[in-house]
Amino acid sequence: MSKYLLKKILNLSELPQGIVFSDEYPVCCRNLVWCLLKSHLDAGREVHYFCFSIKPEKILKYFSSGIKGVLKMYDFYTDPMNWLSTENPNIEKTFNDIYNLCRSEDKIVVIIDSVNSAADLLSTTILFRHLQKLKTDEPLNCSILWKKQNGKVLISKEEFSVSENFELQFCREVKSNKEPSQPCNSDTSVLEMETTFNLSLSDAQKEARKKIQSNGGHISYIPDESDDWDDEDPDADLDL
Repeated sequence: MSKYLLKKILNLSELPQGIVFSDEYPVCCRNLVWCLLKSHLDAGREVHYFCFSIKPEKILKYFSSGIKGVLKMYDFYTDPMNWLSTENPNIEKTFNDIYNLCRSEDKIVVIIDSVNSAADLLSTTILFRHLQKLKTDEPLNCSILWKKQNGKVLISKEEFSVSENFELQFCREVKSNKEPSQPCNSDTSVLEMETTFNLSLSDAQKEARKKIQSNGGHISYIPDESDDWDDEDPDADLDL
C-alpha cells in the first residue's frame, strides 16, 4: 500500500500541499526528492530549490537540460551566514519574494532539502511562519479536549486560520460526518464486552432450549413418607 501511495505522489497524480521526507539511517531520501523534482519540471512547473545540504552545481548537472519547467536554485550551502560575501541570497528575502510570486502564479513548487538547516538560520517559529504563508488559504484543523474543574469534559473539532502576524483570523466548529452507531439487538452482547467469561449459548444449547419451550414442561413430585402434609403444625415433623 505504501509503495502505491508513493508512486501516486511522485507521479503527481496526488498533489498534497506539503510533503516531508525524513531520512532514517541508512536510507537517504535525496533520490526521492529528486524524483519529485523531475516530475514537477517535466510537468512544466517552476521549482524554487533551497540548497542547504549540497551545492547547486551538483543538482544542475542532472537537471540543466531537457526540462520543460524552470529550476531556480538558492545556494545556502556554500556560505549560509553570508560571512564570505554579502551577495549570497538572504533566506528571509527569498521566502518573501517567492510568496509574492505565489500570489500571482499557480504552478510554483518550493523544495527545501534540509528543514533543520533552515530552522538553524531562521528559528523554528519564523520558518513555520514562512511555510504557512506559502500554503493556500485553506483552514487548519485542531481537536480540543478540555477538562473543566467541575469534572465536565468538552470535546470539539474546529477549523481555524492564523494570519502572518499570528492572529486568529477565524474559527468554526467542524461537524462530524460519522454515522451514529447502531443499537445492539442482543441483550447479552453488552455483558459479553464487560466480562471475561462466556455468557452466550452455543448452537446446540439454543436448539435444546427451543425443544423444551415447544414441548412444554411438567413437574412431577412424589412425596416421601416423612413429608408433612398437615399445615396445622408445620414444625411437627421436627425432632426438638
